[in-house]
Amino acid sequence: MRRTLRLRAAGTYGACAVIATSLVVGATPGATGTGTAAAVAPLASSAPAPDPLTSASSFTNPAAGFRPMMRWWWAAPLTAEQTVADLEHMRDAGFGGAEIAYDASSWATPAQRDALGAAIDWAEEHDFQLDMTLGAAWPVSTPATDEASGLAELELQYGRVDVAGGATFSGALPTAFDDVTDRTATLVAVTAARVTSRGPAVTTANEPPARSTVLDPASMVDLTDEVDGGRLDWTAPAGDWIVFAFWSRASSGGKTGVANLFDADSARAATEYVGDHQLGAANEAALPGVGGAYFEDSLENHTASQYWTRDMLAQFQQRRGYDLTTYLPLVFMQGMSQYAFDFEHTGQPGTLPPADFALPGGDGQRVLTDYWRTLDDLYADEHLQPFIDFAAQTDMQFRTQAAFGESLNTTRAARELARAGGLMDDESLNAGGWAPDEVLTANEGSWRFMADHYRSAVGGSHQGGQTQVSSELGAAIPAFMPTMRSYRQLMDTSWAMGISRPIVHGYAYQTPGAAWPGTSRFGNIVAESWNADTFPQWDDWEPLADYWARGTYVLQSGTPRSDVAVLYDGFLTSAATPSLGASAPLPALFDGLSAETRGYQLQYVDSAGLAEPEAAGNGVLYPQGPAYRALVVDQRSLDPAAAEAVATQAEAGLAVVLVGDVPSRSATYGADPAAADARVVAAVRRILAAPSVRRVASDAGVGAALDRLEVRPDTSWSTGDQLYSQHRETASSDLYYVYNPTTEPITTDIAFAATGSPRELDLWTGTTTARAEYRRVGDRVVVPVTLGPGENTVLGFPKSRAGERLHVTSAGGSDVAFAGTDAFTVSSTTAGSRTVTYSDGRTSKVTAPTLPAALPARRWGLRVEATGPESEQPTVELSDLALADWRSIDQLENVAGVGTYTSTVDLPRSWTTADRGTRLDLGKVEGGSVKVYVNDRLATPDVTAVSQIDVTRFLRPGRNELRVEFRSTLRNKATSLGIGTMLGATTQATGLLGPVRLVPDARQRVAPTRASAPAKKATRIQKVGQHPRKAVPGRRLSLRVWVSSPAGGQPSGRVRVLRHGKQVGSARVVDGIATVRVKLSRATRPGKVTLVLRYSGDASYRADRAVTKVAVTKSRRR
Repeated sequence: MRRTLRLRAAGTYGACAVIATSLVVGATPGATGTGTAAAVAPLASSAPAPDPLTSASSFTNPAAGFRPMMRWWWAAPLTAEQTVADLEHMRDAGFGGAEIAYDASSWATPAQRDALGAAIDWAEEHDFQLDMTLGAAWPVSTPATDEASGLAELELQYGRVDVAGGATFSGALPTAFDDVTDRTATLVAVTAARVTSRGPAVTTANEPPARSTVLDPASMVDLTDEVDGGRLDWTAPAGDWIVFAFWSRASSGGKTGVANLFDADSARAATEYVGDHQLGAANEAALPGVGGAYFEDSLENHTASQYWTRDMLAQFQQRRGYDLTTYLPLVFMQGMSQYAFDFEHTGQPGTLPPADFALPGGDGQRVLTDYWRTLDDLYADEHLQPFIDFAAQTDMQFRTQAAFGESLNTTRAARELARAGGLMDDESLNAGGWAPDEVLTANEGSWRFMADHYRSAVGGSHQGGQTQVSSELGAAIPAFMPTMRSYRQLMDTSWAMGISRPIVHGYAYQTPGAAWPGTSRFGNIVAESWNADTFPQWDDWEPLADYWARGTYVLQSGTPRSDVAVLYDGFLTSAATPSLGASAPLPALFDGLSAETRGYQLQYVDSAGLAEPEAAGNGVLYPQGPAYRALVVDQRSLDPAAAEAVATQAEAGLAVVLVGDVPSRSATYGADPAAADARVVAAVRRILAAPSVRRVASDAGVGAALDRLEVRPDTSWSTGDQLYSQHRETASSDLYYVYNPTTEPITTDIAFAATGSPRELDLWTGTTTARAEYRRVGDRVVVPVTLGPGENTVLGFPKSRAGERLHVTSAGGSDVAFAGTDAFTVSSTTAGSRTVTYSDGRTSKVTAPTLPAALPARRWGLRVEATGPESEQPTVELSDLALADWRSIDQLENVAGVGTYTSTVDLPRSWTTADRGTRLDLGKVEGGSVKVYVNDRLATPDVTAVSQIDVTRFLRPGRNELRVEFRSTLRNKATSLGIGTMLGATTQATGLLGPVRLVPDARQRVAPTRASAPAKKATRIQKVGQHPRKAVPGRRLSLRVWVSSPAGGQPSGRVRVLRHGKQVGSARVVDGIATVRVKLSRATRPGKVTLVLRYSGDASYRADRAVTKVAVTKSRRR
């Protein structure tokens, strides 16, 4: 059933697109996957941003709404003075907002409301965003939704009794099998079914059976009307029978007042209580000036049995079209309503334990899928929407970690949330980014699962029209170990998957008399309860916050574009992190590596999303949003409506890759399973007949299939490396973020779907610089890029080539920068000659001299100002020091604090001449953050020590002073005091470890001569094959066209096919071959038809023209 959530117009680029769907269905972005300027919707933020390429100041200094936020844990006692002091600390550290996380000890009290009033007043005055949790617990819990209210979270449990054929059951109904305390329960239904194959009976809640008990579907009968006074008299027919009694009761999760996720009355009762007791009338009236969001944390619900709601049977009948009553035994899968249930029982995401009961042929699973689909419906309509409505009353938004952790589809929930005006939030800990002092790199541990966790949430948000997707960033076990580098790289990875805004976990409200290092939200176990007084790294937040604000600005600009959608109807119930111990790494939801190394950007879509009108484009899915040009289906069953939607899109040109055996039945049961199966079979037949469809045996073949289908990624690289990118399209530019998550440097040529010349946006400095080296290949702009481990780059391309300068197209592997009009600086680290080729065809020769070896800074002074609980902290001074881990230095073994390293390097005059450059390589920095000074000048705002630093402009001949201010974590000091050691006495490597070196490079100024451009090479073009051998009017014909050159090499560019001067097909040249799909009109007469083949040429090869003839036979009926 199609459901529509009410829209909140503000805050999403998709609001307009959704409203206008009937007007834009069939609108298609351009061939590169990007739309025209007129089709680009505005920014998905409550404060629309100017294009960062056209408004440099807005990018350099983003507004508060783009700055990172900090989770802020409140604790009693609350005072206005401490509230304001905490806010000032966060603002001074560069944060643009705080998310109040209430504590049960002080929530819903006059003191809490007074403190909230002080926070609102301060936030409004200082342009600071203020979010807050709904209540003091997660999931949302209030006294208004306790068991006595009738609105508490409900679960359904069954009792059973076995009855032999011909025997009579006469007695009280069986109580729930796990009920040992006579809990209050309401009878829902009584049914019976004949057993065809017995599995072990479930006797302990949340412990699945080894195998399911199989029931005969024809025997299932509703006995509810035969119950009298809680008793049943029933004689079983022949066979082996079970009588079931189903009971609804408040959940046994152990949390008081948990609101029901599937009951709007429960949600409204919770928000009414929040309005009256958390806000109060005065604060509620003042909130519109703050412009933040109410927040719901992860759904860590723990019920003993299946989720239920008071009108579930009626809702199921309305939405699924049949009565669930007799099928109720089939919805029980032990642990399914436990947080992270499939991880606990199977260790794999999406791998389910046996259900308690099943039907022959897998039909029981289909009924269970219908139940899950109904939960998805109700979660959106009865939970998300009421909270969105409540937030709108105070001109706020609702932000939530929707669906993941439970048996709900995250992508669908994120889409429904975004479309209704809400905001999606993810979580680095739950996703798998939990390593406290290092960040997982590509393919390590649960990294791939983490990437897919983010892409599931982001895909739904982008489909729903929202670019802002935040993440609860940096929670880790144990505490006191995260560094600015680990926070940065967590967010860099998140950005690569489409997450846009960090919300750091978190800042602790400081209470009087708290033991060192201050008030802790999680007992010094979970990172990180920051405060401004005792954490040495606190002073290094501001430059990282600036860096994040600019990255968020870019990722929330324009409309997000992607390449490929992967169908996934499962859950994200697996917690990728250990509870308090080790866990095996979790794999990806889909093995997309073969596509990713070709540059394809992947996101996830669910069956409901495929079938909705907003997904319909002319061979493109979600044309007003991600504009996916390909779909991957790796499922053996499909929802009928989704299968039919895919067939229609495939016939319109959507590239579809089917993995493994094709779907052959309906994933859902429905009112008529046979008819549903027939719809799927018919739709799959249409899919297979479409020319834009390929089948592969496994996920590993998807990348090659996409290539064969000529689905061109918006970014692609020449080396097949594992890079990740994001694409945002504004009305005037294309913006790209590219990230290297590996442990190795990557140098490659990246081809971007873009028009104008590239400009690099530096997230650390806020500057925008034109790139001097790039070339055009067909409709792509190719830019050479080198990224070290964990490095990223942001490039922007105007949509116009107006004002394009002379630039370099090749520099033999050297770096190139503009050095004035028609002049360039070429930098290289290796000696030798190389040719610089310019965009007008001219060339220059440049020879780099032999460079001296890198100069090390061998001996250091070190002054450490220690921190700790002692009344007087020691200052340690060391001289003539070889760099080493603090743990190996007696005076520093158990020390945390601020260490100032100093050293000098004597430079020959030749190091500081105009033709020489120098980079500072710090080597390894562990257990803290750094600020780097050269001759008393700050060398870079980067405090994470990920990249080498260009220090050329700071150096002078002779003596040069290096100063590195290192701020440590608290881990080693805390461990020495037995603080935060519940999981073991962990320590970490700490300090500037080096080796620190000055690395030279040669920098030479070059300009083109007036010599004429070299002649382009001749080409030869000819048809080498066609399929089918005879063309049929109105049907597709594939021509293989070979483009070669007598001079050697491999031409690029495109081949166009024309008939009577009109183009009937085109394709790019790949490895010398262009495969052009041609469609002749139905009016074409049989016989020989002349086609003209035109090759476009490229920077090195001339255009060419050839003529070919094809045989045309009579049109055949389909």
